[in-house]
Amino acid sequence: MADTQQSIDSSSSAHRKWNESEKSAVRPSVPGFFKGQGILITGGTGFLGKVLIEKLLRSCPDVGEIFVLLRKSQKTKNSAEQRLREEILGSQCFDRLRTTWPEHGARCIAVDGDVGLPDMGLSAADLARIRSRLTAIARAMRCPVLTSHVVLPASAWCSTALRQSK
Repeated sequence: MADTQQSIDSSSSAHRKWNESEKSAVRPSVPGFFKGQGILITGGTGFLGKVLIEKLLRSCPDVGEIFVLLRKSQKTKNSAEQRLREEILGSQCFDRLRTTWPEHGARCIAVDGDVGLPDMGLSAADLARIRSRLTAIARAMRCPVLTSHVVLPASAWCSTALRQSK
């Protein structure tokens, strides 16, 4: 019985040591991962897109620019910038951020485009601006088939227009 207890005690001790060494290993945190990163988000006006943008702004204070790809509204004829301010940053989802960090939207950049068009409908100026700063793409748009990841490196999913020419 004493041998069994001693074995359990040494096993628990080894487990504690392993957990401590695992904790000390360098593991990037979510805010650390997104620090200074440029992110392109599609589907920002939907539920998932709004929640993702709000969470990035609230939890990752050092996130770089958040490019939000938006079409001009068919109904209201609002520009991408107006849609970003009214439909996304003006939504109830951002109430908490508005009270704690009034200038929360400064990191969000509306980009006029459409994923259904060649080169995502981006102008040459927007292509150049995004190309120089983009490191990740988040697809929050509605799609009929769910794919593997929501956040991907820019090189994994993007239009050839966004890839740097070599």
